[in-house]
Amino acid sequence: SGASLSSLSGDVVKYMKAAGDINSAHYPLSMKRAFVVNSPFWLAGAWSGIKVILPESVHVDLLSSSEYGAKLREFIDDDQIPPEYGGSSPYSLGSHPFERDLARIVERGL
Repeated sequence: SGASLSSLSGDVVKYMKAAGDINSAHYPLSMKRAFVVNSPFWLAGAWSGIKVILPESVHVDLLSSSEYGAKLREFIDDDQIPPEYGGSSPYSLGSHPFERDLARIVERGL
């Protein structure tokens, strides 16, 4: 499966834009930078149209598998990077207690 260009219907893009606007209005600067690691090849070409859903204050790096380790370490301590991405965190992606708590909240619909 995975992401495809067809996943980005008009409704999906509108929803993501609205969610980003709400987040920016209520939690300004809560996200300054995002990393997209090993994205599908089409994302780089479609990025100019997709980035409009993010607040202007957010910088996004599209990283290939050959460069993500060094780039992540420029901004994130090695012990906070999951082992799947070459870090030394004791938590695999999605297993940190904060991530698990957030997942439970989302599942409950709060």
